[in-house]
Amino acid sequence: MPWKIENYVTRDGTEPVQEWLNELSDKKLKAKMYTGISKLGTHGVDILIKTDLLKRISGDDDDLYELRGGQGRITVYFDRELIGFVLLNAFLKKRQKENRRIEEARRFLHDYLDRKRR
Repeated sequence: MPWKIENYVTRDGTEPVQEWLNELSDKKLKAKMYTGISKLGTHGVDILIKTDLLKRISGDDDDLYELRGGQGRITVYFDRELIGFVLLNAFLKKRQKENRRIEEARRFLHDYLDRKRR
């Protein structure tokens, strides 16, 4: 059974991951990221966590992961109620900005969860 995959949609209607993928000029990286999303949908956390493709992000938020493809990163939330994944944001790996992008993903996650509870 394939896992559901949804894009997080901001309050103004944008989809950060889809916009990032659309703007990505590196075709090989774009293909890697789409392959990673596809594998996430096919295999879920348990199998991919054993590889370099998916890593848990440490912190207070459970079920927050980083989907990796070359220099690309997509922050992913495993939603147990949805029985699937929410793609929160994406970025190129650059140490200085990585922490800010993870914090942005956490803000998106809390917004997603707040709106879901309503």
